[in-house]
Amino acid sequence: MTMPLIWVSIIILCALGAALGAALAVAAKKLAVREDRPASAVYEVLPHLDCGSCGFGSCVNYARNVAKRLTGVDRCAPGGEETAKKIARIMGVEVPEVGPRCAVIHCGAGASARKVRFVYDGVKSCQAANAVGGGYTACTYACLGFGDCERACPFSAIEMVDGLPRVLLDKCTACGKCAHACPRKLITVEKYRVESGLIAVACSSLDKGSETKKLCEVGCIACKICEKEAPGVFEVRDNLSRVNYQNFQGVGSCQKAIEECPTSCIVVIVPEHVPAAQGCNLGK
Repeated sequence: MTMPLIWVSIIILCALGAALGAALAVAAKKLAVREDRPASAVYEVLPHLDCGSCGFGSCVNYARNVAKRLTGVDRCAPGGEETAKKIARIMGVEVPEVGPRCAVIHCGAGASARKVRFVYDGVKSCQAANAVGGGYTACTYACLGFGDCERACPFSAIEMVDGLPRVLLDKCTACGKCAHACPRKLITVEKYRVESGLIAVACSSLDKGSETKKLCEVGCIACKICEKEAPGVFEVRDNLSRVNYQNFQGVGSCQKAIEECPTSCIVVIVPEHVPAAQGCNLGK
């Protein structure tokens, strides 16, 4: 008895499917070996913290992108300079200069100085508070004080003091998770030279100076005194003083601007000549 044509067709299709599947498996394995060897080697030298500071969400994804030469070898903040050197050797590239970095809080208004528009009695979260009427603070750029950044930090490098985050330099790895967690984008990660230290404007308000003065005693009022005392380092733009770190030559060179600021919103984050045992992400 001859086999029905439909069964013959099914057997042939199954055989073809199995053959194609086997061929694809072999090809995938060979291609995977070609791609995964450098990726695996890069992954092995990473700290395996999955902190996201590289911008790829996990150490595995970062390793894969390095292997494909889609990103730099110096993007691992917790690993610092030593990890960058190891990855550079694996990839056969030159080691870029890796300087210390740390998180900087661009608001100086603690709970005792913070004016409010209404009493917020909801979930104790900055994200939640910011979603209610644009936030309870009179200044719509002010820190909300509920510590989303503190909870987001995997290294316990942030503590809340008077409702304002304080970065612990000896623990900060500049991973950037705090910056991502802040709904008002008050945190940046800045690079600095150990011998020069680091300063910052502890304000993010883009309101006119007269309005800022009404709402906050420690906000930038765009008076431009800093521009006058340290030209090239400070620039007042959109009613807010900003530091041009490329022209920054050290805390001492800006001392008069710091002292003359009428609201004391220019602050020293890292002193000059901070010992290598202190400060954050010093490539230890």
